[in-house]
Amino acid sequence: MPYCNLADMKSRFGDAEMLRIADRDRDKAIDTDVVDVALADASDEIDAYLSSRYTVPMSPAPDLLKRLCADIARYRLYDERPLEEVEKRYEQAVKTLRDIANGRASLKDPNAPSAAGSAVEVMKADADRVFTMDSLRGF
Repeated sequence: MPYCNLADMKSRFGDAEMLRIADRDRDKAIDTDVVDVALADASDEIDAYLSSRYTVPMSPAPDLLKRLCADIARYRLYDERPLEEVEKRYEQAVKTLRDIANGRASLKDPNAPSAAGSAVEVMKADADRVFTMDSLRGF
């Protein structure tokens, strides 16, 4: 299931742009099947990055994934020569996904158990220092 839908795309990019990039048969109507394919492809791309760290598809989808999905699908709908802004947003989306996949950023996993209400105890043991000025003397 895609991380966002046509309504999300319209709210982010407007009806006029969606009509311009998704009216393949030139009948002055958005071809929903074309948008659905772009959204599915974008969601698959997202899952490919996230699958090494998260259970995918994520449901419910975090808002960040909805935004990234919209940006990737928009880029894909511009078959030829995307606008500079569209290309930059796509590149930023991919960079964000790489950062998440590499552990430099993270998502709240909706499938993970909540820490609230769970019995988690944090303990610190005071131990003698292993490395002191005296133990390191002579190195």
